[in-house]
Amino acid sequence: MSTLAETSRFWFAYLQQDEFLLPRVRVPVRLADMDLDWCGNALRWLERRAASVEMYYTHQELKGLAEPVLVAIGESGGRVIEVRVPDSNMLPTPGSMAADAYDAELDQRVADPVVWLRSTPLCKALAARAEVSGS
Repeated sequence: MSTLAETSRFWFAYLQQDEFLLPRVRVPVRLADMDLDWCGNALRWLERRAASVEMYYTHQELKGLAEPVLVAIGESGGRVIEVRVPDSNMLPTPGSMAADAYDAELDQRVADPVVWLRSTPLCKALAARAEVSGS
């Protein structure tokens, strides 16, 4: 059974790519090798799960933003040396315009997860391939 962290990482990475579908059999299939009906069916399957997919995706996004910032301080033996900057992350400062904009985006995602899902690279590619963009 997958943990919340594993499931969130999966959905975040999966929706950010636009070349492969991972069907139930867990063998990746290139979108270019899928027929139009299969692409449309896959897109509708994702859309039916948009609310839960959005939750996992946002969980991973927020987790990533909350991670301490890594700064490269040098190189040794061909490897970059990085250190975590204490008390730092990429989350916008509460009350800032960036925080307000991010909060508004999250509100829109939750209010209409299907519209948000269609904006991801995987769903855009499926829609373009299925010729059902926006339906």
